[in-house]
Amino acid sequence: MITDLTYLTGMTGGSKEVMQEMISIFIEQVGEISDSMDKALLDKNYDNLSKLSHKAKASVSIMGMNDLATKLKELEQNAAELKEIETYPAYVDKFKNDCAIAIDELYSHIK
Repeated sequence: MITDLTYLTGMTGGSKEVMQEMISIFIEQVGEISDSMDKALLDKNYDNLSKLSHKAKASVSIMGMNDLATKLKELEQNAAELKEIETYPAYVDKFKNDCAIAIDELYSHIK
């Protein structure tokens, strides 16, 4: 499993309704962030990529995706400092791939 809903369960007091709402918001945000990251890469807008990485980091952390949160923190810092630019596409791909797996896992919690 790529997700760990321990934090989310604690944060929501175990309320299924609130958890389902948070998961739905996550799924929606991931799509928007993914599209925006692709555009930022295409436009070489690394400042925006850094900001998007920060936003994504918070979202994936809530879903217990700590490895991905660490990678997004690296991308956030590197993009802010314009370091290792050639690695940015791989970070974005990892975000998109991990989130696709997570979404499949999370759909089972919504139903």
